Amino acid sequence: MKKIFLYTATYLLLLLMGTSCAQDPEAWGKIVTDAKPGAYISGTATIYKEGSLASACALSKADLDTDSADISSIYTWLKKDGTFNIIQVGKDGKPVSYGKGDAVTNATATAGIETNKLTEAGTAFSVSNDGLYMVVVNNKDNQVSIVPVLFGIIGDATVGAWSTETTMGAPVYDSEQNYVTFTLKGATLDKKSVKFRYGGNWGIEIPSSEIATGTATIHTNMGLVAKTGNLTEAYSECKGGGENFSVDKKGTWDITIRLNLKTKVFSASGKCTGEDTSTAELPTTMFMIGDPYGWDWAKSHQMTPVNGIDGAFWAIQYVSATDGIKFCNEMKWGNDFGATSKDKLGIGEYESGGENIGFSAPGFYLFIVKTALSADKQSVVKKFVIAQPNVYLMGSLAPDATWATNSAANKFTIGDDKIFVSPAIATTGNGIRMYVSLSDYITTGWDWWRSEFNVYDGVITFRGNGGDQTAVAVTAGQKVKLNFTEGTGVIE
Repeated sequence: MKKIFLYTATYLLLLLMGTSCAQDPEAWGKIVTDAKPGAYISGTATIYKEGSLASACALSKADLDTDSADISSIYTWLKKDGTFNIIQVGKDGKPVSYGKGDAVTNATATAGIETNKLTEAGTAFSVSNDGLYMVVVNNKDNQVSIVPVLFGIIGDATVGAWSTETTMGAPVYDSEQNYVTFTLKGATLDKKSVKFRYGGNWGIEIPSSEIATGTATIHTNMGLVAKTGNLTEAYSECKGGGENFSVDKKGTWDITIRLNLKTKVFSASGKCTGEDTSTAELPTTMFMIGDPYGWDWAKSHQMTPVNGIDGAFWAIQYVSATDGIKFCNEMKWGNDFGATSKDKLGIGEYESGGENIGFSAPGFYLFIVKTALSADKQSVVKKFVIAQPNVYLMGSLAPDATWATNSAANKFTIGDDKIFVSPAIATTGNGIRMYVSLSDYITTGWDWWRSEFNVYDGVITFRGNGGDQTAVAVTAGQKVKLNFTEGTGVIE
């Protein structure tokens, strides 16, 4: 096959003019005698004229997450009742047809992706089902990977959050408009964010000797080309590894992603068919997950509700300078949140984001999570606080018996053994009390007892949203010693 297809002046002119002829796959390229070096796809399995190379198969690196001069890819519709070959054109302009060679195995490559060596004049390739495929050509290693494309949606706006795709419908090929379209009708979306993804992950790994790891990464997620934007009825251009779509209404949606086979450009749209006007609800529980807990939900730390203040929680925990943590209202991934950046954080109040929270210095910190409904009451706005853990005795038995809040005379100190130690109790009696100060951060309706706790049978017991705790008898001269890491305490 000495004649091949190439983007020609005739094709470009037709494309710009948008004529009906340009919509015909058989007219996407013209037979010419010269061709640019590169890889092309040809055969009866393609949607192009049998026996010719399709000019629409100029390979793009837009979906690569790898810096490589020798890997190229193409999204294309393939038919199960035909075959195809890869045509390599060298610098001399001569085309060579390659077929299927030996299977390529690699322990770190993505499972289920078929990769084969390219063999000159080898058996033609074929697929088991009509559909959209990503064909990846590795020129250096002389191999090809064939990746089926079956889109779903993923994101915190979806029922599967960021862990599970919601499958879209089977792809539909429109031979008149030359689009491949995936549609999902009646999807339930929250007022958050969404992306498109296939293959069960953010990317696939294909064998590549050019890359030090032995594999090259190729995006399998599609997002906005623009930095920000809503999912709307008007189609928005997408790219591999693009930005999240924002969802501006909670409710039922019809969603579409489509590929223009002529331009190889993806675009997506969505229509809210039934808005949910019910209000969101503030969380009633909050958990800390991260390095101090082995990223194991079974070992996560449950925060204490701030008494009488909906959606507010606190905890005193120790972290190292290398630790990362996140928060979540459930003991599972999906609604978890952290910082807006990977920067190490110090004392302060922060907006929530998707990154792990890192720390500028090790030590004990008071963590506060504050949540509120958005202005339209459709979503929950989350903030978190990193503060000094100032713990105090309170009441008529304390050194300062005036019931003054945040009295220096009643303040605990932190020893080198990571134990919080109170000043000596001043008076023998029944009813010593203690609390952690939240007054700098929880100001509306704040009282010290909203973050009260005490020690019973060697265990720190937090008041939370409960009533007055049972009085604890003490003797003058005793001190309270608290181990917040273990959740234990003694009065001795």
